[in-house]
Amino acid sequence: MTDLLRRFSYLLLASFLALTPGLALSQASVPSFSALFSPDTITSGNNSTLTLTITEVSGSPASDLAFGATLPSGVTVAAGSQSNTCNGTFTAASGGSSLNLSDGRLGASQSCVVTLPVTSSTVATHTLLTGDLTSSLGIAARPPMI
Repeated sequence: MTDLLRRFSYLLLASFLALTPGLALSQASVPSFSALFSPDTITSGNNSTLTLTITEVSGSPASDLAFGATLPSGVTVAAGSQSNTCNGTFTAASGGSSLNLSDGRLGASQSCVVTLPVTSSTVATHTLLTGDLTSSLGIAARPPMI
């Protein structure tokens, strides 16, 4: 009789887990990813600061943070100080248009920021479109176009 009750308990538990997969194993959320130009309007030849922020929102550490982006036509990385608090390698050469972060890491519920000066040789509305942010927690959506 005990063996029959044990089997029934296992069957009941297995059925419950199959019907409620979200309760059985919770998956960590992917980090959030945002981008902002400040100021958002500049005249030809002046600088704006591009700030890319990654926030770990699930309470789990994230590793292997990576993204790439190409600045819009007419916008280039300006000379000046760049910063990266994402514990990885950030590359953006002065005069270039490519931005890349690789091997970044975040502790649970932490944020990191990459900042760099950019400039435009043309007066226009420019839209930044990045690649996806990838990490050990999965792929985050691209930040809204700015």
